[in-house]
Amino acid sequence: MRQLTDEDGLPSLLVYDIEQDAQGYIWVGTEAGLYRYNGLEFEPYTHKNAKASAVGNLVLDEQNRLWCQNFSDQIFYVQNGKMHEFTAHQNSSCEKFTSFGVDAYGVWLCHKQGSCILRFEIESGKKHEYTFGNGNLCNSTVVTNQGFITFMATKNGIATYHKDSDKLVFDPQYQFGQVQNDAHAEQMFFSGMNRVGYKNNGNQLFLVFDSLRATINFDLRRKGQVLSVFTLNDSTLWLGSSNGIYPVIRRHNQLIIAENPLYQGSYITSIFRDKENSIWIGTLRNGIYIVPNYQLVTHQLVGNKSTNAAVTTLLQLPQGIMVCNNSGEVLQGASQTPFLVQTPHFQYEIEAACLAGKKRIIIGPNYYRLPGYEFIKTLSQSTCKEIAVYSQKAYFATNAGTFIRDLHSNETAQDYLRSLRTRATAIDSSNLKWYVAYSDGLFVHQLDQPEVFEEITYNGSPIYAKCLTLGNDNTLWIGTMGNGLFACNQQQIVQHVNHAGGLLSDHINDIAVYESRLWIATSRGLQNFDPATGESHIYTRADGLSSNEVSKVLVDSSTVWVATARSLHSFPLGLHSKNSFTPPIYINKFTVGKRDTSLENQLSFDYHHDMLTISFTGLTYKSGQNFLYKYRTLGLDSSWQTQHATNNSVNLYALQPGAYTFQVLAQNEDGMESAHPAELSFVIKTPFTQTWYFYLLLTAAIAGITSIVFSYRIRFIRNKNEVEKLRSKTELEKSELQKALRESQLSALKVQLNPHFMFNALNSIQEFILLNESRQANRFLGKFADLMRITLDMSNQNAVSLEEEIRCLELYLELEGLRFEDTFSYRIEIDRNVQPAAIEIPSMLIQPYVENAIKHGLLHKKENRRLRIAFELSHQNSILKVEIEDNGIGRKAAENINKLRKKSHKPFATSANQRRLELLNIERQNSIVVAITDLDERSQTGTMVTLEIPVK
Repeated sequence: MRQLTDEDGLPSLLVYDIEQDAQGYIWVGTEAGLYRYNGLEFEPYTHKNAKASAVGNLVLDEQNRLWCQNFSDQIFYVQNGKMHEFTAHQNSSCEKFTSFGVDAYGVWLCHKQGSCILRFEIESGKKHEYTFGNGNLCNSTVVTNQGFITFMATKNGIATYHKDSDKLVFDPQYQFGQVQNDAHAEQMFFSGMNRVGYKNNGNQLFLVFDSLRATINFDLRRKGQVLSVFTLNDSTLWLGSSNGIYPVIRRHNQLIIAENPLYQGSYITSIFRDKENSIWIGTLRNGIYIVPNYQLVTHQLVGNKSTNAAVTTLLQLPQGIMVCNNSGEVLQGASQTPFLVQTPHFQYEIEAACLAGKKRIIIGPNYYRLPGYEFIKTLSQSTCKEIAVYSQKAYFATNAGTFIRDLHSNETAQDYLRSLRTRATAIDSSNLKWYVAYSDGLFVHQLDQPEVFEEITYNGSPIYAKCLTLGNDNTLWIGTMGNGLFACNQQQIVQHVNHAGGLLSDHINDIAVYESRLWIATSRGLQNFDPATGESHIYTRADGLSSNEVSKVLVDSSTVWVATARSLHSFPLGLHSKNSFTPPIYINKFTVGKRDTSLENQLSFDYHHDMLTISFTGLTYKSGQNFLYKYRTLGLDSSWQTQHATNNSVNLYALQPGAYTFQVLAQNEDGMESAHPAELSFVIKTPFTQTWYFYLLLTAAIAGITSIVFSYRIRFIRNKNEVEKLRSKTELEKSELQKALRESQLSALKVQLNPHFMFNALNSIQEFILLNESRQANRFLGKFADLMRITLDMSNQNAVSLEEEIRCLELYLELEGLRFEDTFSYRIEIDRNVQPAAIEIPSMLIQPYVENAIKHGLLHKKENRRLRIAFELSHQNSILKVEIEDNGIGRKAAENINKLRKKSHKPFATSANQRRLELLNIERQNSIVVAITDLDERSQTGTMVTLEIPVK
């Protein structure tokens, strides 16, 4: 059992009602108001017009709206996370009422004077009134989960609402007949369609349990006022009263009420079962009790020191269970009675007790007779850890060592067999073995020769045991202080199990054997373990234990007795502990930095966002906060991460642009996960510098800057030529020659960088951008910029290395290839004798011929366009031979096409470059020679240009 109080955040210890909605949240009506509980915190719900804070009578309607009533007879309902007031009744005669109910037909109110029942339609507020001519109504109304109103009449029984006739009709199934002594009904209780009751103004309760009717005398002064009825199971009802809970058991067509209540002294206001089958009990002044399993009973230990004492020993007696504690008290009781202190009282902690025959018992070192525990003789003053009895002898394991005592002898204890501290002992009578857990290891004595003993080891190492238990097949089960569980047979270790093999803990406090299963007490709970298969059941605080620190366990034919650090518990032997409920999970908050964001909107954030925080809630109350969250962020990582339930949020940092989906699951203490993950999808926007329109603007800017630079460069060259004209007349001839050469270079530059080529290249780059192929666009934009830079550099140089010229050609051909896509191929062949870096040639000499081959030869061909450029040395490496070969349409076809154009076209090879060659050859001893050859091989056409350039 767990208890929720103000220390757990409960706003008030005065609890009037408890309910659970369809989503799984728990609603609590308290003196401080209405609150919603998610297992971690209480969230308040208020209304500005509320005249009183105290709230009770919680009702859920078919639309999952929660209705409640405050102590000023105001009615409220919660919808879409807000509290609304219902006011239709406030102007009627039923403004003051005893209670109300809600069903599919409206809000039902019972008049405070019991004169009528009123029904108000929820949407319209229309009023309907119902009365009876044979007497007043009682003071209570209830709505069933079958969807109709139920109430109690004075002397007739229960009536139900019939929609077709719009009448309240008495149900013959619940007719009580004339009440004795003309007593009238004061209050009605309801729990399920077939379990109802009411009490009169005397000491009688009238109950209906399915078809069984009974009248039970109930002493109100001693037992308290009954406030509610709760269906526990098919054979038991719980009556909540001002003095605890009274079980009512159906047995042999009789209803029997328990004499002693559960939670005696507690004022019970409501009893409720949640979706995990835990029972919630609302009280006045004691907060809320949560009972994970009603079959697990916490026993009352009645003694002077028992409240704060820890149970140290459990012993099965013929007439019940004996309990000893560390305050020296001995208590005895059974499953249905309190455990009371027996005499005498010890002044020291009791750690051992053992039956010595049918009517004798040894408690610690002292020997008593049953019943009544009459003192007989003190056997020893040593602190006993454990005692075993065999053949009228008691075998003691104490803090000072081991010894044997003859139970018929009056002699004092003999000398210790081994003077070492002990922890546990067990006797195998079939094999005449006495096992003892000493502080230095596990040893076995021979019963017929106890002074003869030997050690039992595991892999040559000592076994430090804390508890020893003998199984039905004479297997010795050994619980250790950190090394798990051992099984010993014939003094040999035959099995070892630890935490990795399925044990709840490697530190074992006690072991009980029942049939083929082990009940293992650990510091992490109680484990029912099958050593053959490894299958187990775990019992912890989530199942109702007061603590996970289990010190002792005892199992009889029907009941498991468990001693924890705080209490004594018992439960049926067949009770299973697995929580099979799949916990619901909700995402309830999304924060960007410190700013909350609505979950209803489409979530999209800029790239430079703050930290994202996602908060969520898993609803599993049985485990308290002992459960896990599993989460992942699709788009970032598909693997699941886990964290403890006390941390119910996840932070996401530095997410890259893209679409993401966050998923989260709740996993309860038994590994059951949410049926479906809660999801939240959001988008991180692409930064402006990575968008296609940014690349478009960047391209336009580069084109503009390039045009400005070229214009400036051209003006600079022209100005320089003008200056040359002013030189002295003596250098006129040289000046004219240089001027012609520069003009030739300028002409070459203009042709090299003609607008037609530039815009073709830029259009191709733009197409890649629009197709969102940003990498292609970046790559070719870089090549275009490189070509412009190299061209500008070469335009101001008379000679460049062949390596630079080839680099320029490669960039130019790659950009021209954009227009032809897959229909154009080229290769540049360099003979192995050619060293491009060591050879200088006039700048921009080869490129115009390559351009002519593309523009006039290959441009008009539809497919399979090929271009070959070859470099080799001849004439003893003094001539660089360059071949430019294309498989285009040939010069004749190109001339015909040019004739058909509206404007005549004069090829560059016959104008600017020819003039430049003439100027270059003036000052050369060996001229540059150009030869153009038409190729005509079968149906193939094309042109080859051969340049022979003298080199040093």
